[in-house]
Amino acid sequence: MTEDTLTLTFPPVPAYVSTARLFVGAVARQYGVDEERVGDLKVAVSEACTSAIRLRRDGEAPVAVVITTERGELSVRIPASVERDGDRGDGYTTGDLVRSLSMELIQALFPEARTIDGQAGPSISFSVPLP
Repeated sequence: MTEDTLTLTFPPVPAYVSTARLFVGAVARQYGVDEERVGDLKVAVSEACTSAIRLRRDGEAPVAVVITTERGELSVRIPASVERDGDRGDGYTTGDLVRSLSMELIQALFPEARTIDGQAGPSISFSVPLP
């Protein structure tokens, strides 16, 4: 199987999260991922993209969904979708709780989900096996 990389970028506007869901669903189906896992991917992408939008304070940097197929897996990465330690400021806010719950939901669906440090900020990454 060849390695493919597909990327969707969109403005940091909540209305585009549904486009990201459609994108990941269509790609996953194209590669033969079963429908239950397609649903899980769509939920996880929604959570990660929503988190990425919240972190775009300037409103300028686009959100990206990067899908790669390699080593028998379909991997999804959303760059700059997680705050670095220490970015929060003092105390806990409702926003902190929402971010925490989003990450917990993604990890419940994909226990191997992980954060990857990048130049623009930490990314979230998760994958499903390909048939």
